[in-house]
Amino acid sequence: MQEYENHRDEDGTADEQSVPLHGSSSRKHPDEVSISDTREGYIHASDSERTPSLEPVQFYACSDVEIENFIVLRDQLPQRQRLMLTPYTAEEYKERRAVLYLANNNGGGYGILPDGEIVSVFSLPGYQLGRAIIEDAILRGGNKVECFDINNKLPELYRQFGFYEAGRIPWNFTQAPTAWSYEKYDTPDVIIMEIKLQ
Repeated sequence: MQEYENHRDEDGTADEQSVPLHGSSSRKHPDEVSISDTREGYIHASDSERTPSLEPVQFYACSDVEIENFIVLRDQLPQRQRLMLTPYTAEEYKERRAVLYLANNNGGGYGILPDGEIVSVFSLPGYQLGRAIIEDAILRGGNKVECFDINNKLPELYRQFGFYEAGRIPWNFTQAPTAWSYEKYDTPDVIIMEIKLQ
């Protein structure tokens, strides 16, 4: 199945909470990268109240034992957002040699494949980690991502970080996510976006 990596707002439109992976880059890849923009880091107070965290969000690499925790958190996304992600199992992540990263507040995460593709980007409701995830993934060598062309929101977000459109994959009915809403999302292309790392 094609990598369909993006996230949705409460109204179902694509938003900034999606993303990219681990490839060759001349940039340094720290074990833990601090994102200084504290407005991106949130802790859950309750469903009705979200409180900005006092500390900047950081991402750490998951051990083999923590992969299941990554999946549990990823699958807490609302269904309309889960539709945009390939539901990899722990074994599939291992087979693809994905390195998975979780936010230290458990509000989101992403993976990077050996070729630099960013996968399984997710930000749970209330955490607003989309931009922090993109920044962290780029620092760790993420250099490409695939996303649905829905309302141009995700492609435009990635462009702000230096990604450009490198290709398109027409909609494939045989690879459509389970429970896909054709009435709501139609049959969008998948946009392949890449970034030139220095």
